[in-house]
Amino acid sequence: MKKLLLTFAMALGLFALAPIAPALAEDAAPAAAAPAAAEAAPAAAVGAAAEAAAPAAAPVPNKGDTAWMMVSTLLVIMMAVPGLALFYGGLVRSKNMLSILMQVMVTFSLIVVLWFIYGYSITFTEGNAFIGGLDRLFMKGTWDNVAGTFSPAATFSKGVYIPELVFAAFQASFAAITCTLIVGSFAERMKFSAVLMFCVLWFTFKGSHGSAQPDLDHGGRCAAVGGLVWFQRRLGPGGQWVRCAGFCQHLPRDCRSGDCLVYW
Repeated sequence: MKKLLLTFAMALGLFALAPIAPALAEDAAPAAAAPAAAEAAPAAAVGAAAEAAAPAAAPVPNKGDTAWMMVSTLLVIMMAVPGLALFYGGLVRSKNMLSILMQVMVTFSLIVVLWFIYGYSITFTEGNAFIGGLDRLFMKGTWDNVAGTFSPAATFSKGVYIPELVFAAFQASFAAITCTLIVGSFAERMKFSAVLMFCVLWFTFKGSHGSAQPDLDHGGRCAAVGGLVWFQRRLGPGGQWVRCAGFCQHLPRDCRSGDCLVYW
């Protein structure tokens, strides 16, 4: 009988404690989860900080666009040195053809050198309202010695990059061909040294402010027209005005060949 009463009492105790056990478990679960959450929060913060501190992946230049820009640069050079040189050389008198060829070639070479010294910097870096900065003087910063790569330059296509040196070379070819366009207006009218001095001054104060090809060509044409107005006609033997019909195109073949190279 005692055993039966003891068993009955234990059963009543279990039934009485059954509703309380889940509440106790629920109270114990948050208490156990709180330290775990407290430990996980610093770890998550450290991970987020590491992701934020990680440097962004360097853009990779597009090989196809880079190759095409290099080919385009060579085509512009072909338009200038043989093209304009032959075109202007075929239009002047035979005794001045070598002078015109040298003026075109030396002017093109000189402007390319000046472009890489300071022209690119004052054109494509931030400065003041009148002229650019000197961040890229002597092309400083275009080569990364640590990574062994050229700095990338953005293009008009989103997410497409090319090496900055290739971009600078392409722009240099247009800056140089613009100055060689001016040489034609000074043909048989100025000394060699005066032509070079004018082209350097024009390139520094005007040409470096326009980077787009149409703007440069327009400025070169304006300078050429100004030279024609200022120097007027060419003087021939005895101080007489030279008529183009009597002296121009002493080599029509070279003139046409240069014309085709320029306007192909």
